Amino acid sequence: MPRIDQHLLDSVVYLYPSEESAETGTKIGGSGFLIGIWSGQEKVQHLYVVTNRHVVDGGFSVVRITGNNDETVIRTVPEDEQSGWKFPHDPDDLAVWYLGGQPIAGEQKFSFVPFGALVSQADRGSYCVGDECFMLGRFIRHDGKQRNLPTARFGNISMLPEEQILNSSGQLVDAFLVETRSQAGYSGSPVFVYHEGVTAYMPVREASAHKRSVSKIKLDTHESMIFMLLGIDCAHLPNAAIVTQVNENGGLTQRPHPDVPDARVELGSGMLAVVPAWKLADLLNRDDVRPAT
Repeated sequence: MPRIDQHLLDSVVYLYPSEESAETGTKIGGSGFLIGIWSGQEKVQHLYVVTNRHVVDGGFSVVRITGNNDETVIRTVPEDEQSGWKFPHDPDDLAVWYLGGQPIAGEQKFSFVPFGALVSQADRGSYCVGDECFMLGRFIRHDGKQRNLPTARFGNISMLPEEQILNSSGQLVDAFLVETRSQAGYSGSPVFVYHEGVTAYMPVREASAHKRSVSKIKLDTHESMIFMLLGIDCAHLPNAAIVTQVNENGGLTQRPHPDVPDARVELGSGMLAVVPAWKLADLLNRDDVRPAT
């Protein structure tokens, strides 16, 4: 797999329960990332924070961002419905918050994933089981106390979203399954897929245009664009084993331990569920999610 571009690493954000915990890098929360939508009329990139709804519902609404000059920026997402988090109408585990506009001219303060890098539903046939993937997020034992230091975890597409899976709330949702050398704790992390020869486009949508369709311009070939956003990590599928007893030779039997016959131990399945990127595109295209003009 080619080298991961630094701007993708810098697009990762961390979420905390309070500004104090964000400043000290304590109290584990979740991960997320910035996505940018270009407005040709205003000459700005409209930046949004993306994470999981279950992270937000868990009380983690303080966002820590590392700027391109290594400055740490902390923002508390308002609780009101108008300017706070936005969620899908369906059960997809997504949440977005409008951070603000970043002028195209001059020095860019924040790195972000361009909207044109999202895998679309129309292009889903270009991606197959076995394609290489990686995700960027917060490794809780070494995540950077004063600034975000995301880690990369690697794997492959294991199953395409041809059949819905049950989420933690017992609802059926579309999801990629990705086998990855990872563990729980990366909720909200962006998951990228490596695809050679991909053609990337930048959407041109006027901020004042209340319509779903957008025009597009082709981007010049750039190494970082061979990584497309497959989706957002929302869960690690559980795997459990019974607690067994040891036999006379020191090996494990298949019989439950008599002292704890009903006990189960959770094992890492290595399989994560990923909300498809086009679900995020649908949410960002919603009229009430676009910035007011």
